[in-house]
Parts: sequence; structure tokens; C-alpha cells
Amino acid sequence: MFCSIDPSQFLAGENHYQAYEMGAAMVVGARPPRLQEEVMSLILRIFLAFAGLITALLVARDSLKFDIVQMFVAILLVTGVLLIGSLWSLWRRQA
Repeated sequence: MFCSIDPSQFLAGENHYQAYEMGAAMVVGARPPRLQEEVMSLILRIFLAFAGLITALLVARDSLKFDIVQMFVAILLVTGVLLIGSLWSLWRRQA
């Protein structure tokens, strides 16, 4: 069984004896994940999956720099999506 105590909750004096079951591990002192955190995690995983696909086309998967290139591609994807969203917003205001 895996147990961990969140230091921020422990120092804040919150009830750190509660245990929540998360998958196969029992986490002591953790609060259940909020919906926003789960959605953000899902979005980041999707970006990293697409970045992994693109990076696999450019760099060998067993290369030492694969993870670095994958993160760079993920940052470029996020930046591109934000840029497209910003330009779309500007275009809709002008129309």
C-alpha cells in the first residue's frame, strides 16, 4: 500500500488522517481531485500524446533527447492553440 502525506495540508492543520482511494493506491492526507484538476490533466495528456506522435516522426523513440523534444513540441502545440484562439477572438470582434 502506498501512503503519502501532503505537507501543505499537514502544516495548515487540516485533517490529514482521511484516506482516499485513488486507483490501486491509498493516499493518506490527500483531498479528492477536483473536476478542474482532472480536466486540466486530461488536456495536458492529450497535448503530450500528440506531441509524442509528432516527435516520434522526427526523433528516434529510444534517443536520450526524445523527452526534451517532446516537451518542446508540446509547448509549441499549446502556444499554437492559444494563438489560434486569440486570433479567432480578434477576427470575430471585427466582423
